[in-house]
Amino acid sequence: MKLASDIRDYRQHRRVIFLCNIVSKLIVTSVVLFSSFSTSFDSSHNLIVAGDSLVARWSRSMLRWDAFHFAHIAQNGYVFEYEYAFFPGVPLVMRAVTEIARIAGLVSWTKQPSVEQLLYSGALSTLFIDSSPVLYELTLAVTKSTQFALLCSLLLSLPTSPATLLFGTYAEPFFSYFALRGMLHAERQQFGSAAIYFALATTFRANGVLLVGYLMWGMVVVPLLRFQRTPQVTTATAATALLYVTVSISPFFLHQILAFQSFCHTPSVGLLPEWCVSTIPLIYPYVQSKYWNVGFLKYWRVAQVPNFIMGGPVLTLLLWTSAYHFKMGVLDVARVASSHRAEHKPCLRSPLDVQRIRVIPYALHGLIFGLILLFASHTQIVLRLASSLPIVYWATADLLIHRKRLARSYIAWNIVWYAVSCVLWGVFLPPA
Repeated sequence: MKLASDIRDYRQHRRVIFLCNIVSKLIVTSVVLFSSFSTSFDSSHNLIVAGDSLVARWSRSMLRWDAFHFAHIAQNGYVFEYEYAFFPGVPLVMRAVTEIARIAGLVSWTKQPSVEQLLYSGALSTLFIDSSPVLYELTLAVTKSTQFALLCSLLLSLPTSPATLLFGTYAEPFFSYFALRGMLHAERQQFGSAAIYFALATTFRANGVLLVGYLMWGMVVVPLLRFQRTPQVTTATAATALLYVTVSISPFFLHQILAFQSFCHTPSVGLLPEWCVSTIPLIYPYVQSKYWNVGFLKYWRVAQVPNFIMGGPVLTLLLWTSAYHFKMGVLDVARVASSHRAEHKPCLRSPLDVQRIRVIPYALHGLIFGLILLFASHTQIVLRLASSLPIVYWATADLLIHRKRLARSYIAWNIVWYAVSCVLWGVFLPPA
């Protein structure tokens, strides 16, 4: 009876998650399009897509920030040095879907597809990418609580960067989906599949290289934590883990190799870009530093205070929760190591507390990435990347259960920011 009830709840929850995601997409699309009728702060998109029709206006409303670069790369390939800050996942999707549409006779072009065609191809592909059900499956696998999993998934339907996740042709929908799917397979000890999904995620964003931690945790650390006298990590297991890690991070290094071949095969050394003669010739950190001022404490300027404020609520939640659960998980590991007993867990409050050791890799990932965002990156992009960090939604759900007053304040801010950010996107104002 309990199994039948669980299956019924599971199916009902999936329907609710699907409907909430559709409603959220419709709301975001409506607000962005309505806002786009106002005067834009930046009119550069009018130079690329002209006309007053709804189709043209819809295209222009998707043409924001990174989408300019994605569309240009999809049309022409990587031409300029700074374009290597953008990974090829989105341009490949835009071009592939447009090619399929051309073969099917739905669109046509002579030399290359138009920006409008590429933007709509990217937007169409995002309709089939929904991270909410994956977060549900992952949360259920970790916490064993269907109600907690449902709550977390519904919170993902209220993202902190709704335009990039649910409307625009951006990397975040794809990256979040593949990252969460890889975490789910790693949780199920399907490490080969996890490595493939992590590689797909890395094709869209460079921070996908951090996902290898889940492979190392499941294949190396967990066997060692069994506290048996005989080591549980064999040479074969270590070799397999190394292979999977290599597969996972390969898109990052392939991207660097292609850049090296494009810019560093110049006969005259004097014409070489400076990154070509570095000890480790990687273009990605170079262009991030040169064109986007990314680096340790480079973003800590008075002019960037508004961006710190915008990202502050999510970043605070991420760092505080990650640090807490990492500490508690490590204490549990020490306790198990000393007593060989796992049942002594005082102060249990939530499904996350019950599964402290299992939450460690998610907490460590959140802590490392949160510190990078705080000290060495554009801090406000945490609003976009929260969708790929399950611990953000686990923490929010935990607040709703145990700290209702604080949770109400956070959710109120989330709802207000959800609407405001859509309007800002529509009138072409930061953040993005």
